[in-house]
Amino acid sequence: MLKKLQRKFIAIAMLWVSIILIAIVGTINIANYISTNEALDARLKLIVGNGGIFPDLLEQKTWEWKAIKPTL
Repeated sequence: MLKKLQRKFIAIAMLWVSIILIAIVGTINIANYISTNEALDARLKLIVGNGGIFPDLLEQKTWEWKAIKPTL
């Protein structure tokens, strides 16, 4: 009787742990899916706004490297 109750308790505990883990992994996957879709939508809007061409962000010179001369 006690062994049967012990096995039943372990089975129920394992079931709840599995349910909780599935919920956590599912939440992480949904958050990742939403984040990825938002990033892709932003890139697609950038391409559409630029006439179908992905802009070369490296060619836009907004800053300039300056060599620093060592002082002795």
